[in-house]
Amino acid sequence: MANQGQQTERDMLSCGICAGLLKEPKTLACMHRFCERCLKDHIITVTAKGTGSRPGFSCPECREFIPAPGNSSIPSTWASLLKTDFVIQSLVEVHQLQQEVSVPTVSHPCPKHRDKEQELYCFDCLVTVCHLCAVISHRACRKIGTVAEAAQQRRATWQENARQISGLIFEARNIEKTRDRNMKAVANKKSCVEVEIRQAAERMRQAVTGEEKKLIHEVQTNYDALQQHDLKFWEYIINLETLEANVVTKLASSSDFDLIADSGVSDTLDTCRIESVVTNGDYQRYYENLQVVQYSFQPHSTPSLSPGKVQFLWHAPGYDGSDFPAPSCWQPSTSVEWQPSTSAASTVNPGYLLRRLPRTVNPRHLRRRLHTTVNIGHL
Repeated sequence: MANQGQQTERDMLSCGICAGLLKEPKTLACMHRFCERCLKDHIITVTAKGTGSRPGFSCPECREFIPAPGNSSIPSTWASLLKTDFVIQSLVEVHQLQQEVSVPTVSHPCPKHRDKEQELYCFDCLVTVCHLCAVISHRACRKIGTVAEAAQQRRATWQENARQISGLIFEARNIEKTRDRNMKAVANKKSCVEVEIRQAAERMRQAVTGEEKKLIHEVQTNYDALQQHDLKFWEYIINLETLEANVVTKLASSSDFDLIADSGVSDTLDTCRIESVVTNGDYQRYYENLQVVQYSFQPHSTPSLSPGKVQFLWHAPGYDGSDFPAPSCWQPSTSVEWQPSTSAASTVNPGYLLRRLPRTVNPRHLRRRLHTTVNIGHL
């Protein structure tokens, strides 16, 4: 009956056009009420058709003719010229306040029953539920308690987890000292190996440079020999030109008697002629053969050039490397035998464990890694 009365009250305070609560209610002569905005849109729509000789409009509900208020000829102002029904407006405000007070405040509403608070916790399904869901959907579950009870157990579990994680962090801090010392030692070894690599590479560069100079010197020596032979040819031409100048001078300065008496010139010419025939033939063949002279270089086929090989030794006694494997380029030490752990109680280096912890610690992840039993519970 209460709900029926509330519905009737809402119908009396609703607009006949938009069906919502009245806003700026305007009451017509036929006692029908409408929102000012809704009535204005209706008047504009009706008057736009241009029917009727008198200025006015019909009621949206009963179709009774309503004369234009104030004898105004502007239809868009007729709704605002009508008097606002403040009594109805006050009733609308009271109705809205009653609706706000009657609606219960629910902090954590149930997804299925929006007006019910989730006050219970199902320990079997690990979800919060309302009373109706506990009776209907979770009636077969073995344990259902209050949210406060579940929160107390969860808080105790997380406190225990926080305590054990603090212990792991304490152990890891102790290992950090060893880590710093060993990392410095590895850094020193790395520096020494880098120096050795640079020295080996420098020796290789020197050897290659020396071999380069040797090959270039060999090529230059062969070329110098060709130039020496070529120089002798130019000396031969100069000697011929000198002999020619001497003969011309002799002819110009000697008398007939001197020319007849000097038989050395003839002998010299005969000897020069014989030598020229032989020498010119040798030089002709020599320079013709220069076109077949070739320089070539055949480099050694070397698949790879490296100063040496770097080897890393990695071993962890009592650890099989299944969870924290070494880098793929590292090789196990030949002097240390790998001994995988066969006992479930074997101690794992907390440093390894700490590096596997995610940024947001997951207790389920810890439960698999800890060598002692951790009571995680339902999370």
